Amino acid sequence: MKNKIIIMTVILIASFCTVLGSYAENTKFDKDLTNKIQKIIEDINAIKPGMTRADLLKIFTTEGGISTRTWQRYVYKRCPYIKVDVEFKPVGDEGGKPQETPEDIIIKISKPFLEFSIMD
Repeated sequence: MKNKIIIMTVILIASFCTVLGSYAENTKFDKDLTNKIQKIIEDINAIKPGMTRADLLKIFTTEGGISTRTWQRYVYKRCPYIKVDVEFKPVGDEGGKPQETPEDIIIKISKPFLEFSIMD
C-alpha cells in the first residue's frame, strides 16, 4: 500500500512538472519588457517606510490631483502610468503653516499600480 502511494505521488509530481515545462516553453514572454519591469520593481522596492520624501523624489515625482502634506500620489519618473500612494509623518513646521519638507518621513507606501495620468 505504501509503495502504491509513493508511486502515485511520483507520477503526479512528474505530470505536474511536465505541464509546467510545457507552459514555460509555449509562453513567449517579451524579454526586454520583462527586464524593464524587473528594474522598475527593484527601484520601487528600494523605497521603504522610514525613508524621507527626498529619498522618494529620487525616483518618483508628484502626481496632479488632491494631496495633503501627509498623503500624496506619486508617479514613477520613467513612466507616468506607474504610481504609488505615500503617507508621511510631518517633520518641522514652517512658521506655523504645515508645508511639505524633504525631511518628512515615509510611514506607508502602497504597492505600485497602473493608472492613466491625472491632469489638473
